[in-house]
Order: sequence, then C-alpha cells, then structure tokens
Amino acid sequence: MAAPSASDGIAALDGMPASTGILDYSMTARTFRIDWATYEKSNFLKKAELELMTAYIAGTDAAKKKFLDLHGSTFFTTLISFLNKVSKNETLQFLLTMIDEILAEDASRIELFHQVSKHTGEPAWATFLQIVETKEDLYVQHQANRILVKIIIDNTALLNAASLQGYFAWVTNTIQSKEQDSALLALSSLHSLLRNAHYRQPFFEYADSITQLRTLLQLDAAQHIQLQYKAMIVFWVLTFDENIAGSIDKEGGRLVIGDIAALMRASRKEKVLRMCIMTLANMIKIPKDTALKKYNAQQMISHKVLPIIELRAENENEEDLEVKGAVATLLASLSEIFEDMSSFDEYASEISSGLLEWSPVHRSQKFWRENAVKLNEDRHKLVKILIQLLETSSDPQVLSIAAHDCGEYVRHYRQGKEVLETLGGKSYIMKHMTNPDSAVRYEALIAVQKLMTQNWGQLGKDLKTAN
Repeated sequence: MAAPSASDGIAALDGMPASTGILDYSMTARTFRIDWATYEKSNFLKKAELELMTAYIAGTDAAKKKFLDLHGSTFFTTLISFLNKVSKNETLQFLLTMIDEILAEDASRIELFHQVSKHTGEPAWATFLQIVETKEDLYVQHQANRILVKIIIDNTALLNAASLQGYFAWVTNTIQSKEQDSALLALSSLHSLLRNAHYRQPFFEYADSITQLRTLLQLDAAQHIQLQYKAMIVFWVLTFDENIAGSIDKEGGRLVIGDIAALMRASRKEKVLRMCIMTLANMIKIPKDTALKKYNAQQMISHKVLPIIELRAENENEEDLEVKGAVATLLASLSEIFEDMSSFDEYASEISSGLLEWSPVHRSQKFWRENAVKLNEDRHKLVKILIQLLETSSDPQVLSIAAHDCGEYVRHYRQGKEVLETLGGKSYIMKHMTNPDSAVRYEALIAVQKLMTQNWGQLGKDLKTAN
C-alpha cells in the first residue's frame, strides 16, 4: 500500500480520508517497520489519530514543519497518549526517536509539551520519566531520557522533589553500568540537567551521588578516558554553585580534591586535565566564604596540586584562555597559602593527603618537641590517619613514615603510648616488624622500642650501629 502524502494527511484533519497501513520509516540510520493499521484495530489509535501520525511521517521536511505549525499541539497530544499505551520496543524506539528529532530541529517545539500539559493536567515530563524508570530496553531508556532532560531544564516544567529522587536513582545507577555507552549517555544527560542551577543542590544532596561520580575518577585513566572526562564535566558544572564549590570536599569526607589531583597525575589526556584545572579553579573562585576557599587551597596543596599547576603555568603555548585564567587563579591562590603555612600546617596537610614523603619535618627533633601534642587536636585526627595508613597502605615509603611518626609522637608526648594503644596503632606497628620491605621493618622496630623504653636517644644510635 502506498504511503500517504503529507497533503493527504493534513487534508484528512478536515474530514478527508487518508490511506493507512504498514509504513517503513528511516531515521538516524535506523529503519523502523510499524504496523499502524494493527494499532487502529486494537483501539490504541483512533482513526483521526492514525491519520495525524501517517500524515506527519510521510511528509517532506517542509511539509512536516508546516504540519507542526498548524497541528503541533494536537499531534503531540496524540503522541503522548500513544506512548502511554504502547509496550512494543520497536514502536517506542520509533516514537521517541521521532520526537527527539523534532526537538533537535527546532528547540522551540518544547512548547508543544507544555500545551499538552495544560490540556491534560499531567506534567509534561511524566510520560518520559515513567519510560526511563520502567523500560528495560536501553535504546528506549536513553531516548526517553534525552527528551525528559530537554523538558525539565525548561523552567516551565521543573521536575518536582519526589520525582527527582527517582530520576537521580536511575542516573547514579546507570553511570555505574557495565555498558559504557549507557554510562556515557547518562553522564551527558546529567551534565545537561545540571546546567540548570535548580537541580545542582538536590543532586549534591542525593544519597551517594558524589561518591558514585568519584568512583569514575578512580578508574584506570588509560582505559576510561571518556567516562572520566564526562564525570569531570559534571563536577565542573556542580562547582558553579557557591555552596557546593565550598563544601564538596568536606561533606561526608568525600575528598573530591584528592581524586581530582590523582587523576591529574595519572591522565595524559588534555581534555581531562583541562576539566580538572577548571573545576579546581572554581573551588577557589566561587565560594564567598574565605575559610572555605582556604580549606580547599590547603587540600590542593596536600594533594600536590601546586607542582602540577606550576609546571602548567610554564607552558607558553596555552591557547585556551579559560584554562589559562584557571591556571593563573590556582597558581596565585595556592602559592599564597603555601607561603603562609607553618611547618605543622604543611605536616598536617601531608598526613591528611596520605601522600607521605621524607620531608625534613619527619626527622626534625625540634619539630616533634614543639608539635607532637598538636597531633591530639580534633580527637587525635592525625594519629588516627597514621594508624589507618599502617592498616591499609601497601606503599613501603608511606608505611615507613607512618611507623616513624607514631614512634616520634610517643617519644615526645607523655601520654602518647596510651593513646596509640587505645586507638589500636600498636598492633599494626608490630605487624610491620615482619614486613617484606627492610625499611618498613626497621621503622616499625624503632617505633615498637619507643613504645617500650624511655632511653630514646641511645636506642636509635645502638640500633643503627647494629645494622
């Protein structure tokens, strides 16, 4: 049966008959074969609705534009009603792809959804959210999601709080999908959604949203470039919110700065590095609270961001002015904070980062005499971090320094032995007396001896002579 022409279909709206039947339709390199007559016989579509569908589908580009100008609201009412009834994947794929193409050709057509919503009393986004949350076909899910996001970033039809929870559950689950294409599509939609400031704080506060994004930054940088790039775009957009930029590294101990710094060291992709730099710059520029800016800067210094930025600043061929400005912002702020940091600030920053190096303070008797007691601040926070490193790290240098510092803490703080034993540190130090690495064994032995004797100075000399 010959497909109806656009003029036939439009005329049919005025009472003239139009032919219907099976129609092949190609879009986005896909061919869909939909048996429209069967849908009419099954009462999924009324005759007038079927004529609308076939009239639009068979039209030329110019005819389709004219059709939507004249009958867009009625046509979209039909589409949404039909979507709510259909379960067959290929038909859903066809309808969603067609709607997505209509919006891609003319973004102002989003208004047609609002017109339908006024007529039906249902939110413009309701049908598409239901499809996203209930359909298992990935093509259907993501086409519905593309349309959903286009609707809800328009302030005319914001997603309500209850529905946001369901949508964020789908997004955070999907970005962890083993289907990488599915995760990438979800991240792209999330980025688009968060361009609307209305959704940033709710997403930030949602369950494990930031933790889920962080796991993407921690993947192998050579194998997951695109995922990490998309995830960094999401972080970047989030940090345009003043509250998020100031607290994203603190709330719930999320340590986002540490993950970004690690990614900067691991990744060789320029686009990933650019997003890392601009995100960190936002965390310095956007917060109005000076204390939060300082905290963020100190965390960046802890995680060795300053040397990376200094090296980047030496690049005279930087063409991207936005990145160049971000580098300048970071260099100025981090350099200023670094110059103002005391030796204990630097030490605390290093311990908090977990990236331990044999910097001079670790071996300085003057430093430990003056600062050992400060490790008790904030409920022995730094002592707990040293113990955690002894428990979890596999890096010989980190283990050596952690054991050494525990020993110095006990040596220079009278109640240090009791604190270390209460927190469980002694058992971890003793465990490392049999570590495969000789440097770790040595520092663990020294630390254990410091827990058991008061003759600190002579002990170290005797042990070094014996070895």
